[in-house]
Amino acid sequence: MRLWSLAPDYLDRQGLAACWREALLAQAVLAGRTKGYRDHPQLARFRATPDPLAAVGDYLEGVAAEASARTYS
Repeated sequence: MRLWSLAPDYLDRQGLAACWREALLAQAVLAGRTKGYRDHPQLARFRATPDPLAAVGDYLEGVAAEASARTYS
C-alpha cells in the first residue's frame, strides 16, 4: 500500500494514479469491505484519528484536487 505523507503535487502522473488506487483500497479496508491488508502499517495513521474513514476521505479529496488541477479525469 502506497500512501505517501507528502503533498500530492510532488507526485508524477503514475504516482498520483497509484496513490488514488491505494487510498481507495485503504478506504475499503477501514470500512471492513475487504479481508486483506487489515494490519498494514500504512493504515496506522488513519486509525489513530477519531474518524478513520473521514481521514482517508480527506486524503482522497487532496489527491482528487491535485488531479483536477492537472486536468486529469
